[in-house]
Amino acid sequence: MTPVVTRVNHGNARAGGTGAPPEADAFAEEVISRGTAVRVPGLLASPPAGALYRVAGRHGVAVAALPTTSLTRDEVASLLRFRLAQYLDIGFVDRQVAYARQMRTEPESVAAPGDVHVVAGVPGTGEILCYAVVEEPPLAPPGCRVRAQDRALFPVEQVHGAGLYNRLPILPDLPVAKVREMGRFVRNQRPAVGRDLVARAVVEVCVAVFRLMAGPMRMEVDAVIGDLEENVAKHNLDFLHVPCVVIHGTVPYPGGASHLYPRYQLHTVHPFACLVSDIATALPRLCAVEEALAAPGERGLLSLLRLRSEGAIAPSTLCPARNGQPAEPRMPQQQTGMHERSRLLGQGAWLRQFLPFASLSAAEAALLCTRLQRLSIQAGQALTRQGEHADALYIVEDGEAAVHLCDGNGASQRIGSLQPGQCCGHAAILDGAEHPVTVTAATDMTVLRLAQADHGACLTPYPEVIGHLMRDTLRLLAQVDHHHRHHPARGAVPDGRCGCGDSCACTGHGHPASPGAPGAGQA
Repeated sequence: MTPVVTRVNHGNARAGGTGAPPEADAFAEEVISRGTAVRVPGLLASPPAGALYRVAGRHGVAVAALPTTSLTRDEVASLLRFRLAQYLDIGFVDRQVAYARQMRTEPESVAAPGDVHVVAGVPGTGEILCYAVVEEPPLAPPGCRVRAQDRALFPVEQVHGAGLYNRLPILPDLPVAKVREMGRFVRNQRPAVGRDLVARAVVEVCVAVFRLMAGPMRMEVDAVIGDLEENVAKHNLDFLHVPCVVIHGTVPYPGGASHLYPRYQLHTVHPFACLVSDIATALPRLCAVEEALAAPGERGLLSLLRLRSEGAIAPSTLCPARNGQPAEPRMPQQQTGMHERSRLLGQGAWLRQFLPFASLSAAEAALLCTRLQRLSIQAGQALTRQGEHADALYIVEDGEAAVHLCDGNGASQRIGSLQPGQCCGHAAILDGAEHPVTVTAATDMTVLRLAQADHGACLTPYPEVIGHLMRDTLRLLAQVDHHHRHHPARGAVPDGRCGCGDSCACTGHGHPASPGAPGAGQA
């Protein structure tokens, strides 16, 4: 969901403050001028029969919600020109890229037949003041669920990563066909009319989307998703008291070929989601907003302003129950360059190839990689030493390691090996635990180290990862125990009992009782 941006930066552009070459600035200014000059009087004054929602003219602002199939090709082209113009004006599109590609409009291919365009503007002139689109879902097999792997992604998932919504309740199990993405929510940055009408138009578009979900589209849409800037667009959702959840743990990366690259490079953008069923809790608020819009001029704007401080938003059904767990990991977006984001996503994709981490989303794996320290280990160097405090988990990135077990007499035996993607140091999951084996580099190696101090923040949100690591720990302990039972150290008690002492935690054999201890001398 693109935010309704309140900042206006075209003054800087005209003063040459964009950083783009003069020819790119001149081209962008022409595109902005032509796009802002777009007029669609027919859509606003007398929308076609296919309109899903319409306000004929409420104190100077008309609204229409129309599927692409109800628009002519020229009307679609006009909306796409307006969209690009506003994105250029607020800096979400790179001027040099637009100039190099000679972009005067967004590509016609981005307007799908099932999209619903919400347009607010001046009915007499056809000037567009605010715009948003409810996008049709990607093609998917009948019954395909949001959590399904290898399906076509929503645009928000293409930027923030596959599996983005899988940790939320309910949403992952909804059919893809019943989810819509909200996008291109922009206001006219250079209106010919007064700013009061633009402010009304922004609220009218929000109301229109609300009414669409609660009315004409309620049987075909279960959830709405998208992304936004919390300090801008989230305020619009909050104003209507729409319960939603915002996901902060992502690594947005649109790829260098995207014309929206600057939006994610220069701004902090988070995905959101809301259930259509939750919208019912905000119906009283909607009525109050529409009552304020029914008042003319400044009186209506003052009524809207007063509503900002009234009432409370109901919690979203999609909010995951954290039960005191640490907050979700975050990446400081504006401090993390796109090259670094690309590297983290690539490393995360490598990590997800291996079973303990396969359940992580693209973003979760990338965020985990922000806490991993890469170490070079020379052949013969020990990663872990049996009996020492387990203070870190190690993931083999390159090379091979040997796993050795020492008996009570100092003899060492190789009991296994580690290849890329495998781990050692699992015992660090347990506070106060010691390494049960020694792991030594058999070749020169590169490993990724996760310090025990980071386990809580990095692993606790992902219980299935902890489960895999715990099972691996138990398997290793069972292997150690099996080795002890079948290869007893010199001095072990002949009848199968071990000589480790009373504190031995080995399983599968008895222990000699100390003289005078309860049960000593008994069978």
